Parts: sequence; C-alpha cells; structure tokens
Amino acid sequence: MNIKRLGKIASVLFLCIVFLFGFSQLGVLAFNTFLQPSERLTDNTKVAGVNLSGLTGIEAERVLGEKLEAWKAGARLSVQLVEKSQLLDLTQLSIDIPESIHLAESSSNSPLIINMSDKAMSEWLLAVFPEVTEEMVNLDALKAELVSNIDLSEPTIHTINLLDYVNDAFPEDITVAEVRKTEIPLTTGIAEFIEAFHEIEIKSHSQVSLLGILEDKGDLAVNSDELSVIASLLYELIFQTNFAVIERNLSRELPQDGEIGLEAKVDKESNMDFIFTNPNDNAYKLHFLTEQNGIQAVLKGAPFSFQYRLALEDAQKLSPKTILQYSPEVADSAVNLIEPGEKGALIRSNRELYDKSGNQLEIERMAEDYYPPVHRIEMRSLKRAESSEGGNGLGEESTNFDDEDSFIIEETNQIGNKEEMDIGSNLDKTDSLESDDPTNIWTDPGEIIK
Repeated sequence: MNIKRLGKIASVLFLCIVFLFGFSQLGVLAFNTFLQPSERLTDNTKVAGVNLSGLTGIEAERVLGEKLEAWKAGARLSVQLVEKSQLLDLTQLSIDIPESIHLAESSSNSPLIINMSDKAMSEWLLAVFPEVTEEMVNLDALKAELVSNIDLSEPTIHTINLLDYVNDAFPEDITVAEVRKTEIPLTTGIAEFIEAFHEIEIKSHSQVSLLGILEDKGDLAVNSDELSVIASLLYELIFQTNFAVIERNLSRELPQDGEIGLEAKVDKESNMDFIFTNPNDNAYKLHFLTEQNGIQAVLKGAPFSFQYRLALEDAQKLSPKTILQYSPEVADSAVNLIEPGEKGALIRSNRELYDKSGNQLEIERMAEDYYPPVHRIEMRSLKRAESSEGGNGLGEESTNFDDEDSFIIEETNQIGNKEEMDIGSNLDKTDSLESDDPTNIWTDPGEIIK
C-alpha cells in the first residue's frame, strides 16, 4: 500500500516538474513566435539614421541588415596620423543588429552596437601607424568616434584624426626638419628678421607668405637679397616635409651665394614672393636661429609618418654663344669686348618619399630650374669682315667665323647716321644649333656642373 502511494506521489511530482519546465520553454517560444511580431517599434525610432518606425523586430532586422550592406559598399571611413591615412576595412566590422534594435530608444536615433575589442583595435593601429603605442591612444574615445560617424541613411565619408585621441606620451613638439647654412654673413637685416620672427606658427591647412608676414610685422630693414637668403633656407627645409610650394621665383643669373636648385628669390619691389602651405590637420612651429658662422631653420611638431629627402639631378652647364658686331670705328686687328658672357645652368629638383623601413615609395618632381647663359659680345673691325668675305671668294687667307654659331651685327656710318641690320631671323635659327667650337657653343648637354 505504501509502495503504491509513493509511486503515485512520485508520478505527480514528475508530471509537475515536466509541466513547469515545458511551460517555461514552450512559453518563451510561443511568445517569440506569436506575440513578439505584433509588437512594433514606436514612431521616429531610428538606428544609425535608419527609420524603423512601426516595424516588428524581425522586419527591423531585415531592413537594418540591407541598409548596412549597402552602406558598407559606399562608405569611406579612414584614420589619419599627420600625412598618412588608412581606410578602415568595413567588411571586418562585427555589428550586432539584434542587440542594436533591442537597445534602440523610442523616438530617438540610437547608434549601432559594434563588437570590437580593444586588442583588435590596437593591433590594427600598431600595424598601420608603428610610431604609436597602445598606451598612447584613448581607444574608448576612438571607438566612440567611429560609431558616431556610422550613418546608414547616406554614404559616409569621414576621416578621424588620430592626433585627437593620443595622450601626452605621443611626441607632438619634436624637431621634424632642420637646415643649417654656414658661411652666410649675418647681416643687420637677417639678424633683425630672425629677432622679429624667431618663432612662426604654421597653422593647419594654412598658407605662409614671406612678404605677407613681413608686412604684418611692420617695416623691417630687410632688403630683397636678405629675404632671398631666408626664402632659400625655407625652400630647402620644405624638401624634408610634405608642405607644398605655392610660389617660388628665380634670378635671371646664377646665384652667387646659393646652390643651384635651391634658390628662392624674393623681391618686394617686383612683388616676387615665396609662399608655401601646410596641408596637414595639425600645426607646426618654425624657428630661426643664429649660429657663429651662419643661420639655422628648425621645424617642430608632430613627426611625419614618412621620410622626405631632397635629390638634385641632371645638372647641366650651359655655355654662352658669341655675338659678333662689326664697326668701322674699330681698328683692323682690334677686338672690343662688350660683354664677356656668363654660363647658364639647368637642374631638376626632386622630393623622394620613403617609409620608415627605408623603402622608396615615390619621387615627386618639385622644380626644373633654368638659368639662361649671357652671350659673349665682341665688337670687331668692319674692314676685317669685308676682307674675310673677299678672301673666301679669291682663295685668300681669312679669319674663320662660323656664321651658324655666331650672331653677326654689322654697323656702318653714313653721314653721321648709324644703321643696324635686323638679326631676328638669325637669332631664331642659331638659337637651336650646336657647334663643336667651344668658343661659339652655348649649351653642352654632356657637361655636368661640379
């Protein structure tokens, strides 16, 4: 009897347990299947800019998933450090759509829930920007910035400046470029300029005009030659940066004190300026220093992600031609030198780009400087020219002048009037000719300046 009663009690208890367990499981299933679809999101409920008003949970997941895939195809999110920018691989973003909908607030625009660990984010940053460390970056703030810029309602094009999320451990005030010029006389004008502009702030995305800052400071006793020395120093400094040169001018003659390929002429009277721009999102500071036997320019700020180097190539010396003028006022054997002539030059300047490992990535042609030669001008006797012509016709000895490589100007006196022959066509013809005669040739492509 006791056994039967115990069996009945055990059976009842078992059935109760099965009922309670089954009800808890089947009840949740029934709720999710039959009741949840009838619950719709309230009006003006948005997730990442997508309006989900009046949709059920399942419908909202489908709509949000479609919008997400379309957004990934057209969005451009990148992280930038100084001049280096890297696109994020949006296909690798792990976005929890159900959780994003579940946590969506009524009548508001809620962000997406992105599953990205600090380790994954820091590994990506270190791989792209080896100059930073995990301790330097505020990863939480960086991820929050990333999430806030995901708007699925329209294609997103946004660049995150990594400098906004680094702490004091990241060096933002170090020397990134410097140029020293020795044996430059420290004139009064240069010393006054350096004293007035010992530090110049180069703001992000701003232009710097040498004449402009000089005008802002007031009337300084700095002449054009002294300004050209400062401008040439800055021009050489820019080769070590990603700064862009907007305006640069050259002299007509070869620079006496500067190296060809690095000259930047400034003239206040002729409005010849030197202008450059900082294309980066961060500012830099330019310092001028005086040394015992020269001057120095130093640029300080956040370090560049690449290395920039100056390269001068294809330097050529251009020899002048000889222009012959004839006059009856010159003695038969005399040669009056009117212009001794000066050599010209041609040189190309490049800026080479290297990564931190020393691998060359790019070569940028910065300039091709041309200094035309000054032709030599000789005044000779007109009788000498006439005897040369007669000698050629009669087999007599005459001076050998190659008309193809010399410009001839004949002068005659007729009752006190002076006539000069038109040599325009001769100039056009001979300007493109070359000769083996070193006294008449004006350009020797094979000769390199040393």
